[in-house]
Amino acid sequence: MPKVIWSILCSDHFTDSRTNQISLINIIENIDVKGNFTAVLGIPMWLVILWERSDINSTEPENFRYRLPIQQPGEGELIASPKEHTHTIEKLRLRTRTAMQGLPLHGDGKLEIIIEVEETDSWREVGRVPLLVSHSVS
Repeated sequence: MPKVIWSILCSDHFTDSRTNQISLINIIENIDVKGNFTAVLGIPMWLVILWERSDINSTEPENFRYRLPIQQPGEGELIASPKEHTHTIEKLRLRTRTAMQGLPLHGDGKLEIIIEVEETDSWREVGRVPLLVSHSVS
């Protein structure tokens, strides 16, 4: 099972075609919702994750599946991941980019995107990405 090196929520990203280095644009750590509090956050976001293979000395491709359930603020409702993602790590590391459009919001506090990797017959949590949500009426 690969491990998460880092995971970042941002509004956009670019990869340099010459160097394969990634630039993360407008890293998102918190959101202040103005006006009426709606059930879905409509701003486009990307969750970028850098994975590393479980055996760094192996040359064999490593296949894995992950999903991204969402924990609502205050240990609230856990929203199941709408999709499972399948990838193969061919080299030492792999970057994945997942569009996070329409995040559900159920109140102020810390929303967490949970990163889970599939094991033989279960899912294991390998990381969390926090997003602080606040609401103002103006």
